[in-house]
Amino acid sequence: MIATDEAMLGKAIKGEEETIEVSGDLAGHVKRMYQMDRVLWKVCLLLLASVVIILLAVSSTNPPILSYIEGTKPANMMGTGTAVTAVGIAVAGGGIHTLKKLHQYQMEELGENRIVLYRKQKK
Repeated sequence: MIATDEAMLGKAIKGEEETIEVSGDLAGHVKRMYQMDRVLWKVCLLLLASVVIILLAVSSTNPPILSYIEGTKPANMMGTGTAVTAVGIAVAGGGIHTLKKLHQYQMEELGENRIVLYRKQKK
């Protein structure tokens, strides 16, 4: 599957696609999430959870994610663009657990703006 935006990637992760090709700016943000220190990543997940819950509760009005993220601790730690991407993926996948599942994929870089995510095989 090819994912070019947060909604497509969130749905692909939720659907446990075996292989997901990610391109464009989205690939850069996903790479940033993979490169974060594990502890920092978990802190960001906890802090982003409340934003995801709020957005899922008001999803019928489609509020802009940026207005909920800008100036928050995760935006400062991850970068605003990456934080917005993370929340968009989580909302599209139905919750913060989607971002946890993201790390069940192995990332392979194919270029500056292109990556492939392979679902890790359970042992």
